Amino acid sequence: MFRTTLISLTVILRCITDAALAMEPIPDESGLSGYVRPGIGVAGFKDNMVAGVAFVDTGNERIDSLGCPNSETTVIPSLNMDIRYTFADTRTQIHLGNQLEDMLRLDRATLLGVRQEFTDGGIAAAAFQFPGLPTRVWEDPYVTGIDREETDRDTGGMRFTWHRILGTRWQVEYGFRSIKIDEELSGRTQLGLSDAEAELLDREGKHHKIEVLHPFRVAEGQTLTPSVTVGRLDLDGDAMANDYWSLQITHTFRLPRWHVLSNIVAGRSKYDERNPVFGKKREDDRYGITVTGFYPEPFGLTGWNGLVSIGGLEQESNISFYDKQAVLANVGGIYRF
Repeated sequence: MFRTTLISLTVILRCITDAALAMEPIPDESGLSGYVRPGIGVAGFKDNMVAGVAFVDTGNERIDSLGCPNSETTVIPSLNMDIRYTFADTRTQIHLGNQLEDMLRLDRATLLGVRQEFTDGGIAAAAFQFPGLPTRVWEDPYVTGIDREETDRDTGGMRFTWHRILGTRWQVEYGFRSIKIDEELSGRTQLGLSDAEAELLDREGKHHKIEVLHPFRVAEGQTLTPSVTVGRLDLDGDAMANDYWSLQITHTFRLPRWHVLSNIVAGRSKYDERNPVFGKKREDDRYGITVTGFYPEPFGLTGWNGLVSIGGLEQESNISFYDKQAVLANVGGIYRF
């Protein structure tokens, strides 16, 4: 979720199958398959909590007050891939990489897992999930007037998915992640908080979420896929722990040459305890939109699909320090094998 981790706005439009966001079918023949997706984009970020991902900076090292975040603009090169091997006789597939259906759902998780197809056409999947690139956060985000120090945040866990449940078009997914920060010093540098108050700001803990979706054909060449997600960030700091929900609607539209995919998402988070820095419980509203155009075989390149995407995500909090914003324009391509 873009509330708690930096996510890329790069939305990848896969070779559209029967349903948007659906897990891709297992091939009929054994062997390797997958995709490679290079791209480049220009992004603008506002975020007081996240320093960046790998070599990309998204936050300001120095802030003058505990108010709204300042903007940061950067160029973002990207390279995503997914490698799979299919055992056709048993309808089993192992995979490693960034799944295309995750790109559609604005999730940058890297997966190592197995998928199994059943006689009714349903597919069950289990995978370890971990960040493909390290996320950098601030040791103490609440430091002002001097440079803040960076530290790494690690997330890892499991994901379980059941697609086409009992031959229907329903899909359900449960994910679990553990969140660890190398140097968690929130509120311990300048603010003069007691140990008990500083502990309320601890960002380590567990993340649970469940998502349910169902695609609907609404017209010739068009599919509408609503999805509902509910989750719990069970963090050690009660002022950072929260329950959340989100609703996302994805629309795919097939034109003679272009395929167009759009996502609209909205959600809300409510936190457990009063924030000791700002004196009230935090509440966040979030919304976003992305639009991606997909063009098969650009310049006659067999196996390639060009794409261009634009999008924006916004988080508005009743505590302005926690506001977030991300805007991206991206161009790239997908080569499938």
